[in-house]
Amino acid sequence: MKFSKHTTYGLRAMIQLTKEADLNNEFISLAEISRKEGISKKYLEQIFIKLKKADLVKASQGKQGGYKLAKSPEKINIEEIIVALEGEISPSSCLSGKGQPICEKGGRCGVVLLLMKIQKNVKDILQKTSLRELERCHK
Repeated sequence: MKFSKHTTYGLRAMIQLTKEADLNNEFISLAEISRKEGISKKYLEQIFIKLKKADLVKASQGKQGGYKLAKSPEKINIEEIIVALEGEISPSSCLSGKGQPICEKGGRCGVVLLLMKIQKNVKDILQKTSLRELERCHK
């Protein structure tokens, strides 16, 4: 399973929001996130449209505007972020994002059964990993 640059950058941006929440819980501009993470502001705009739509971030306009987390980083799991940016997680076109077989063989294919286990394990890990845990590893 391979996540896009969109997701990697989105996770890094969310980590910056977590760090800002720890410092003073104020809004942080996309320009500041762009500078700290080396991600273009235009690219971040696309990412934050999706994060805001998923209610993971709050936005504020004006001179002191920007973004901040919509809830504490301990209550945001990594799967929520990835689903907001990529859509449902699936290792194959044979499975739906919910882990159901969607090919002509249904659940009678050994490959699909293996992929179902992989998908379940990946989703379990992502659901159990909070944004806070990810932030602690980020330098």
